[in-house]
Amino acid sequence: MIKNKRFSNAINKVPQKVPPIWFMRQAGRYHSHYQVLRKKHSFVELCKEPELAAEVAMGPINDFDYDVAILFSDILFPLESLGLRLDYKPGPTFENLLTPDSLKNLDSSDKIVDDMNFQSKALSITRDALSENKSLVGFVGGPWTLLSYGTGIKNETNIAIPKLKKMPHPAECIVKGHLPQAVIPSAAPILSVQVTAIKPAINPRVIPNLVNQGQKQIAIKAGHI
Repeated sequence: MIKNKRFSNAINKVPQKVPPIWFMRQAGRYHSHYQVLRKKHSFVELCKEPELAAEVAMGPINDFDYDVAILFSDILFPLESLGLRLDYKPGPTFENLLTPDSLKNLDSSDKIVDDMNFQSKALSITRDALSENKSLVGFVGGPWTLLSYGTGIKNETNIAIPKLKKMPHPAECIVKGHLPQAVIPSAAPILSVQVTAIKPAINPRVIPNLVNQGQKQIAIKAGHI
């Protein structure tokens, strides 16, 4: 049972006079609490060391009394499990990109869970630090966003066919190969781990079904690219 009444009402579409308050990227560069930590640690350290990630996530809660804390992490880390070497300088950079050979060497879902275990630990620590009347949310990157970064398309929403044909690896391989075989399947285990760590009123077993529904919609759209 969710004890944060405002948050529970919001996700169940129950009308209320005052909605729960939280913001995307509420823990970040604008906040003096984050700036102090960033001077001592790299961005990757703040994300991948669970105690630090929880400390960053709790900053806005302690200073502004928001209703919801957000996992402090980055959407691109799952790409490391697909074989990409990721760094931040300060923005994300990749030493390599997804290729047809990437599909031949995919890690199992168990390996992906192990790779992303730092998120699970950060969520657990953050949840323990929060009072019962505060909620906690996690997140994963959208499949197209991950795919576009992983293939060097740079998150463009409209990619012309001539441009795709000039890329090292053509559209059919990217959209019909990496999207359904690598990027989308990586989301289910990550979501399940996050849900388990947050301990909300949802059964983690429903996550694969939700992901499969999304995959069908993306597959339909991919057929028109």
